[in-house]
Amino acid sequence: MKKKWLSIIALVFCVALVFTGCATVGNVKDENGKSIYFEEAISFGGHVAEIGDYLYYGNGYVATSDDEFDYKEASKVAYLSRIDLSENLTFGEDVKGVNIPHTSPNEIEAVTKGKLVGYENQDMHLLGEYLYFTSANVHKTDTMENDYSQVSLFRVKFNGDGLEEIATFKNDSKSVITLQKGSDGEYYFVACVPAEEDYNIYSVKVGKSVGKVKTLAEKVTSFAVADETSSQRNVIYTVDAEKTQTTISVKAVDFASGEETTLDSGVSGSSTTLIARIGDRVVYSYKNPENTAEEIFSKEINSTNTNFSPTEKFYNATSLALVEKAYQGFIVKTTGGALVYKTLDGTEENLLDSSKYSDYLFTIGDFAYVSNATGIQRVSLVDYSVETVVKDVKMISGECGYADGYVYFYAQLGELELDEEESEENEESEKDENYYMYRSDMLGNIQLIGKRV
Repeated sequence: MKKKWLSIIALVFCVALVFTGCATVGNVKDENGKSIYFEEAISFGGHVAEIGDYLYYGNGYVATSDDEFDYKEASKVAYLSRIDLSENLTFGEDVKGVNIPHTSPNEIEAVTKGKLVGYENQDMHLLGEYLYFTSANVHKTDTMENDYSQVSLFRVKFNGDGLEEIATFKNDSKSVITLQKGSDGEYYFVACVPAEEDYNIYSVKVGKSVGKVKTLAEKVTSFAVADETSSQRNVIYTVDAEKTQTTISVKAVDFASGEETTLDSGVSGSSTTLIARIGDRVVYSYKNPENTAEEIFSKEINSTNTNFSPTEKFYNATSLALVEKAYQGFIVKTTGGALVYKTLDGTEENLLDSSKYSDYLFTIGDFAYVSNATGIQRVSLVDYSVETVVKDVKMISGECGYADGYVYFYAQLGELELDEEESEENEESEKDENYYMYRSDMLGNIQLIGKRV
């Protein structure tokens, strides 16, 4: 009889698992008590994601390029976490007030352990009832070796249920993997990634279900993907025009339908390299066959204007490292590392020389944010003054996010003020040199939100 009851209990338990999945945390509700659902895709810069009262993020940071990198060990530190920010954060009763900035709050929850989230190719998007995120590839190569440089796309429900792998792509410093709405109103991950020869362009449909990876273009030499404000939902790219004299032609492919269009066949002997795309404006370098000098131009490209003739000069250089829409103009990063603000009326202001910062992060409102290995600064795009947001930390430069008035960054743990007995115990223990997620307001008040191992 006892065995019979145990069997019934086991059956009920199994049925419960079927219906509840493997959720690790609670569902996220809105102010009306309904589960949060994103009709449109949203991103907070890739390193954090705000869902209702919760912030989702990589608990810590571990680079796959580290000499002693071990995926299993890294995922014990840099897994997907979340924290409830609806109320004031709480800490253990024995935590001194002076130590709170470097103490993990009680509200931290682990969403998915076992998957590396906080690393050099971290990215996050929200769509529907899913958080989409990147992780280092764990599939073995044909020679049974690890290739962590490849990027794997995953999605998981906000409660940690339904973890699903979408695709894996090769990756390098020029790769672009982005989530964009297609011409059919559905969402697609568009991947412009290295291949055996130049670059290939792929797409994979996501939403209520996940589609198969489709190849859109091959042997691509440069590319510019539509953003959320582009009227044409496509990828503009360059290829060899296969003319007698080396010539680069410009084409476009609709990432929903796969329809390909030739925009500009190119003047024989000319060379065009795409640099950036902001809405319908494309920034590109152009070399004329009669003039070996390469210069930077820009042009509004849409259904009625597809010509890439070099008529609208954009910047006096042969190449640029970055062009991004910012406030009332553009942020430009030169190949030498200088950060420049170019207004819509054509004026240019040198914001920071390369010696003053390491990485441009993002622009929020009328401030451009930058970082180095010890802190974060922001530059006003109104009066060009520089403010320090975070200082005197040991952090991972360039790997930052922004949400709800806070900058998020990975840093090593700050020193705690300890009693004599605690200090002796601390000296005997191995120092934690991991990087964990912190946040800071604009006044420099920092708070650890990563869970210490």
